[in-house]
Amino acid sequence: MNFLYDILLNFTDSNLYEYFDWNNNDYIINNKKLPLFRVDYKTIYDFCNYKIKIDQSFLKHLSNNSYNKKLNIDYIFVLSNTDKSIGIGVDKKGNVLYRSCLSYEDEDYANKLVNSLNTSSFSYKIINRKSNKYVLRDEVIKKEILIKEFKKRYYLKNYDVLKYYYLEVFDKECDNIKEVYNSLIKGVDFFLDSYDKVFSLIRNNQSLFEK
Repeated sequence: MNFLYDILLNFTDSNLYEYFDWNNNDYIINNKKLPLFRVDYKTIYDFCNYKIKIDQSFLKHLSNNSYNKKLNIDYIFVLSNTDKSIGIGVDKKGNVLYRSCLSYEDEDYANKLVNSLNTSSFSYKIINRKSNKYVLRDEVIKKEILIKEFKKRYYLKNYDVLKYYYLEVFDKECDNIKEVYNSLIKGVDFFLDSYDKVFSLIRNNQSLFEK
């Protein structure tokens, strides 16, 4: 088994943040020694984007010296496909609880090291294809603010406000308030840039329909 030493991982939450997007309030772990495995591109893609459960047969090969009581993590290791490397935090049942990008230096070293390794193959199951986010921190905050605003307006029955937001985002009118509301909520995951003007109105408290 091959190892990486003195590796920093960001296990702040279930989101996967690039190294440049880390901040001082994040939960950063300095890992003295972590197993490293070479995997194929599909495996890296799955672990970056989906909620995963790893088969117990793979975990038996790992020691639990990376146990983290605060995060309920029993195993930590690094996967690399020679181009992208990610740290993985798993509980004793094989559920992937945390994922982390590596620092530029650590990722470069890991990618080069696995070039000489055989590709590892292990069983895992995709539990949910929509659970994890691979986004910038600003995008996460922006989505949360938008959705909170839409839910608030719907609860207060500020339907004219929602219709105005809908017009700004989709460049068309709609009188069906349920369609307006659902479209605004769902749309943030697919075309966030279209919400820029609405987001500016919300952040600047300049809604024309404030009640």
